[in-house]
Amino acid sequence: MVGESHIRPPAYSTRKPDVKEAPSGDPKVEEVPRNGKAPSDTETPPARSAERQRLFDIQSDGGAVEPDGSEEQPKKAGGLKKSVARVSAGFGSAAGKIGAAAKRIPAHSRKPREEGDLAPEGDKPRRQWHFPRWARIVVAVIAFWLVATVVVAVGLEIANVGKISKGVRIDGIPVGGLTTSQAVAKVSAELKPLTQPLVFKYKDREFPLGMDTIKVQVQPDAMVSMAYMQGRGNFLPARMARSLLGGSSDVNVPVLYNVDKAQLANFVANIAKTVNADPVSSSIGLSGGVPAIKPSEDGVTVQQEETIKAALTALTKKDRNLEVLVKYKKPEIVDSDISKIVVIQLSQFRLYLYDRTKLLNDFVIACGMPKYPTPTGKFHITYKEKNPTWLPTSEWALDKQGVPQPPGPNNPLGGYWMDLGGGIGIHETPFVKTLGSAASHGCIRMSNEGASTVFNTVNVGTPVFIIP
Repeated sequence: MVGESHIRPPAYSTRKPDVKEAPSGDPKVEEVPRNGKAPSDTETPPARSAERQRLFDIQSDGGAVEPDGSEEQPKKAGGLKKSVARVSAGFGSAAGKIGAAAKRIPAHSRKPREEGDLAPEGDKPRRQWHFPRWARIVVAVIAFWLVATVVVAVGLEIANVGKISKGVRIDGIPVGGLTTSQAVAKVSAELKPLTQPLVFKYKDREFPLGMDTIKVQVQPDAMVSMAYMQGRGNFLPARMARSLLGGSSDVNVPVLYNVDKAQLANFVANIAKTVNADPVSSSIGLSGGVPAIKPSEDGVTVQQEETIKAALTALTKKDRNLEVLVKYKKPEIVDSDISKIVVIQLSQFRLYLYDRTKLLNDFVIACGMPKYPTPTGKFHITYKEKNPTWLPTSEWALDKQGVPQPPGPNNPLGGYWMDLGGGIGIHETPFVKTLGSAASHGCIRMSNEGASTVFNTVNVGTPVFIIP
């Protein structure tokens, strides 16, 4: 134990000397005195009670021993010095043994040093870890920046109280950054043209509608209030971030107004009464024996519901013109359906072939005799047939009545037949000498060349005019 002296204990002491244990299996035990010397058989331990007493009389601070008046003072003093030297040497030897033993003890089995214990020799004190200086500077800068950002954002938010957010528009009119009163004045001036009449147009006709008729009332105050709330409706942190970054709100408030929709519907209904019309097919007439074509016309129906919706939208626009929305209907016969036209003039015994109003050719014909006259009027080709079979039904056919006549030289219809209805038609005749006279039983007779040309030119539906 540290602090134990190597002074040999006196004879009267009950303290046992140190015993060095022998290795296992060796029964021999050797006593070793504290001074490291082996005892001899002849050495007798001197009486040391007086010397021990003098040792304890030594002052703690190393002062001199007080004289006790005995004659042996100098002698005792010299013995005391030797005792102190032996004690010091014993302390040094014990400390060295303890240090050597401590080095042999494993680190994990050493008893931790308690608070107040002296640090063993060679044990360096542990250093406590701290944040690096640069890290503390970075944290301080970030904290300062965050505080400054919040302060600036709050300042901008306070400065914008009562103002409309940037980027907000009313019907396309920018009002961002204005106060509500300024915005009302600007919107009222910009929307003033909306009180002007709205003009409905259809082709070359116009139908003006006064705003007083439908009681239009624009509401600038309501629009500005909506614009203010739309700009400030975002979450506060998001709004503050937008202000810091210089962003703007992409908001466009529509025009708010009141209107009498019933009056507007009545106005559109009156327009429909004027504009609505049924489709008209293209027609052909004769002027001086020459075809005259009348163009077709589409039917028109006003789409009233769609027109009313378009009018409600147009009320807020500066352009005060509005097209009437209509739906067209095609007629049965349009101009493009008219192509070839046949005109037969009985008094002249002539057939005229036209392409619309352009004359292509004319041919000599034979028409009905007075007893079987050719009817006049407007007809059309109902069907046409090449090398037809003739089935006579009239009484003038005599013995041939009801007997089919196949194609050939005895067939009076020749090689081409173009039916006009009612038993009347245009056909080739084998009796070429009758052309240019009233010799038929009501049909129009033509030469082989003339009948072939007309047959290959006209179609089913081609109009035929027979005039006196």
